[in-house]
Amino acid sequence: MLRDQDLEAGDCLMVGNDPVCDIQGAAAVGMDTWYIRSGLSPADATPAGDVPATYRQERMDLKKLRKALMND
Repeated sequence: MLRDQDLEAGDCLMVGNDPVCDIQGAAAVGMDTWYIRSGLSPADATPAGDVPATYRQERMDLKKLRKALMND
C-alpha cells in the first residue's frame, strides 16, 4: 500500500489503538508510531507507557493529538 501511494515507511506515522496490530506492525516496516489507549483498544492491551511506540497517550484526546501533529 505504501508503494501504491509512493510513500516511504520512514516518512509515515501510524496512529493506532492496538499495540500488536497497529504499533508492532507499523514499527516492523519502519514507521514511527503513536499509540493511543482507547475504549476500542483490546481489553488486555498494555498500558501506554509500556508500549514500544514512538509516541504514546494513555487515553484518547484528539485535541492533544491534533496539537502535537500541527505543532500548535
